[in-house]
Amino acid sequence: MAFTELWKGGPVFDAGKAFPVTTDSVLLADFIRPRGRGLELCSGSGLVSLLLLNRSPALSLVLADIHKPACDLAEKNLAANGLEAQVLCRDVRQLREAEVGRFDFVFANPPYFEETGGKADDPVRSLARGEGTCSLGDCVRAAGRLMGQGGAFFAVYPVRRMAEAIGLMRVCGLEPKRLRFVTHSPDRAPSLFLTEARKGGGVGLVMDPTLILRDEDGRDSEEAKRIYHLGGE
Repeated sequence: MAFTELWKGGPVFDAGKAFPVTTDSVLLADFIRPRGRGLELCSGSGLVSLLLLNRSPALSLVLADIHKPACDLAEKNLAANGLEAQVLCRDVRQLREAEVGRFDFVFANPPYFEETGGKADDPVRSLARGEGTCSLGDCVRAAGRLMGQGGAFFAVYPVRRMAEAIGLMRVCGLEPKRLRFVTHSPDRAPSLFLTEARKGGGVGLVMDPTLILRDEDGRDSEEAKRIYHLGGE
């Protein structure tokens, strides 16, 4: 195992070959407002849950991913940091409340690409990147059936698929309540959005200020520094 610190004095993490530390996962962890019992779908090597537990060690979390090497890596990352969570090697499309119980919040950084984009000889990377075994729709449907009324679903997704994502959530009874765009720099259009939807929530959406990762001079923004624990924090 090749554990490295995510930031100075922070948790250690082994990304493996197919599950690198990505901006979207780090931003999602910062965006989530955890409460009660949580479920991570398409959990991969467990980065988002690791970051949440580092912030709130008493959280009760379940991680679910179809790919056993990813689940094994997630368990090792949690153990290396002295953190506890249940890791399930399951197809999220098959999860039922009778098996895992009911959750207060569900979160996911699902695969983005309609095609895997992975090499034929690299099935691990193909599964991690493509929608072949799990799509946003699969995550939304799972969240809808596994959360109680008022439960919160958190996700990060490309802006180019935003209309599709919001439509899926509303069809499944999850009403978007909070949304935040993410852009690389002030002169660029947003590329990602973070969203919080509520099961059975009423109509009404709050827009958080756009998260800008770099300033006009190409330096990390103050908020990016906070999120990534840069600048000696």
